[in-house]
Amino acid sequence: MAEVLLASKARAGAAMVRIGEAQAWPQVVSRAGVWRVVPQLSERVTSMEAELPCPEAFPLRRAAIEAFGKSAFRMAKGVEAIRALERCGIRVAAFKGLAAIAILYGSPRRRSLGDADLIISEDQLGAALACLAAAGFERRSGESFAQYVRFVENAPGFAGNRAVALHGPGDSEIDLHWELGSSGLTNPELLDRAVPVVLGGATVPVVHPVDAFLLSAHHTVRDNFSVESSVRDLADLQLLCPLVAAAGGDLELARRAGSAGLLAPVIAVTKILEEFDPREAVCAVAATVRQAATRGQLRAAKGLSEAFRYQLESGSLNRDLLYLVHPQPFRQILTGMWRDRAGYRESRQAVEETLGRDHSLAHRAASLARALGTWRGLRVARGLARAKFGSSL
Repeated sequence: MAEVLLASKARAGAAMVRIGEAQAWPQVVSRAGVWRVVPQLSERVTSMEAELPCPEAFPLRRAAIEAFGKSAFRMAKGVEAIRALERCGIRVAAFKGLAAIAILYGSPRRRSLGDADLIISEDQLGAALACLAAAGFERRSGESFAQYVRFVENAPGFAGNRAVALHGPGDSEIDLHWELGSSGLTNPELLDRAVPVVLGGATVPVVHPVDAFLLSAHHTVRDNFSVESSVRDLADLQLLCPLVAAAGGDLELARRAGSAGLLAPVIAVTKILEEFDPREAVCAVAATVRQAATRGQLRAAKGLSEAFRYQLESGSLNRDLLYLVHPQPFRQILTGMWRDRAGYRESRQAVEETLGRDHSLAHRAASLARALGTWRGLRVARGLARAKFGSSL
């Protein structure tokens, strides 16, 4: 599946043959939905001039049409939210999926969108919440906003990222970010560097391509380099490489990654992309960022790329495993529980339910016990935890 989406044409074609021989296209189409890469899979199959067996071709076409409809609606609502904020005099910029569609794909037909991620300055948070509420975007959880913010500050899964999910008409959602925490990038700086792009018939500000690359690399670490999340990020990064490599952008990327403490994740994602498809632009970016790194950063990057390969082979790491191999998560949780035990648990449960991860402590303990079985898994978890919770790499 990853080879079909990311590898060179010859390697992707061979992967398609193996899938066909195993009669595994139904599982592939299903997994593409889980990984949220149905549009990319559909486009790759078409570009390879491959013909799926008749029973399997229909589910892929249907899934692509459904993904396009949902993504187009969410994109339109995201643009509406941006325009509403601008009318209220609030500086804003889109990043992640909305920015990827704007600067890389050109249409939600080619890239799915679950929510619209927006950046604002912290000093405009209150005004932005009021503005978006008037536009129909509000929080669904019942706890006070102050309680939610205390939870976010002490929830290891957020990795220093401060954001709130606001739900609008239909299944539209805005993720409003006022601080990007361990990314090492400040919102005011990202807003200053934002560029105007036409999206959905309107001109909207999106993060600079170099910053989009850094934020996508950081997101892979925040999501533990899980295959379910990282493959879509890697597909975006593969398309970003030519934009970044042009006009000395790779040098700017290396400089900004170094100052933000993101060289290890950036090297890791370029290393993974090189292994799938050593395109000229990918190799150029990879070589430039490697030259800017220390030996320690190169070792850390090797560990992160190994984490992706490990999960590609063995399945996703148990996220609780990271809490056993690094002291920072426990310190955060204990701080949050000490300040407001009931409030912390209420907010945690609300977030877990939203993400579909609401499991009992017994279930999580049993799952964690199974995850302790391999030394390699523990080593991979330790490298991920250092990148996610430790000091600058």
